[in-house]
Amino acid sequence: MKWRLLALILSCLSINAAAQLHLAFRAGAQLNHAAYRLNGNKSDVQSTIGFQAGLLSKVYFDDKVSFVSGFFYNSKGYKVAPPPNDTVKTYRLNYFEIPVMVQVDLSKERGKGFYAKAGPSVGIGVGGREKYTGSNGQTISNKVVMSMTGRHIGVFDAAFNTALGYEVNNHFFTELNYALGIGNLNNDPADPNIKTRVLSLSVGYFFK
Repeated sequence: MKWRLLALILSCLSINAAAQLHLAFRAGAQLNHAAYRLNGNKSDVQSTIGFQAGLLSKVYFDDKVSFVSGFFYNSKGYKVAPPPNDTVKTYRLNYFEIPVMVQVDLSKERGKGFYAKAGPSVGIGVGGREKYTGSNGQTISNKVVMSMTGRHIGVFDAAFNTALGYEVNNHFFTELNYALGIGNLNNDPADPNIKTRVLSLSVGYFFK
């Protein structure tokens, strides 16, 4: 009897959560950067342009406080000229990203006006490329190897995100987000310490 009651309670909670689930599509452009240190010395890094797109989900657990997650494709990268050769190399790194954030609506009415949110995210690497100009003047493009071991770029990229957005009538919204990488992209600590920095501006639409 107790198990049946517990199953009934869980079913009711699941139905209630599904009823309050809001789904949206979000896409936008971003300015990619990185903090790059080699042997304790900071290297000059130039920014690259990327983009992100994917699905976002939101569930309110208070009047104006909600849990936000999603699944996004994220194109990150940076340009760097590490010593001793000082050849500028451009890195394009592609991830599937899952954020876990808490949002607070700042307006009087839910789903209308400004909101702020913050929380961590984890990116799962799906590939990338390294490009630079060789000594003969030709452009060289190599595939970036991503793995969990060896002297390669790691599969995962963790970040802490903060965002400020504006929502219109529970449907259209625009959002400015900053993601501070908190994990070294390189597997080997003897290699350069690389942490991503991403500033993005996106627009979206809640269709549920």
